[in-house]
Amino acid sequence: MDRRGKWIGIGVIGVVLILCLAMITMYLKPNSVAGTPQDGVFTVDEDQTGAEVGDMRYDKGIIRSGTSFRLALRLTGSMDKLHPGCYQIPHDACLRAVIALLRKGQLLGGKVIIPEGYTIQQIADELDKDGVGPKELFLD
Repeated sequence: MDRRGKWIGIGVIGVVLILCLAMITMYLKPNSVAGTPQDGVFTVDEDQTGAEVGDMRYDKGIIRSGTSFRLALRLTGSMDKLHPGCYQIPHDACLRAVIALLRKGQLLGGKVIIPEGYTIQQIADELDKDGVGPKELFLD
């Protein structure tokens, strides 16, 4: 019985080590979905939780797993420390970099020149063409 308990203990330790390595790999590897070479643009609202942000990013195809994002937020203590705003996430960013960006509140920004007389639709088209963000987000 003593020998059997030893092997069970070794097996449990092995499983825990494998899970830890998997978590570290998911946390540090680029988080983009295959086939999306462009940066992801999305908005975090004032009342959104970290879980909702992860699910939204997963639904838009910006990340591979909403669950791993939520888990990383919980492990880093960042679940309720995300700043609202519009973000542009590099397509090759790892979860660590994405969480740091959302915690710092580094918002999408830049200069935009809108010619006089443009309609709302023309402005949205220009913003989309210049890579500022999707026109749907502007028109909402």
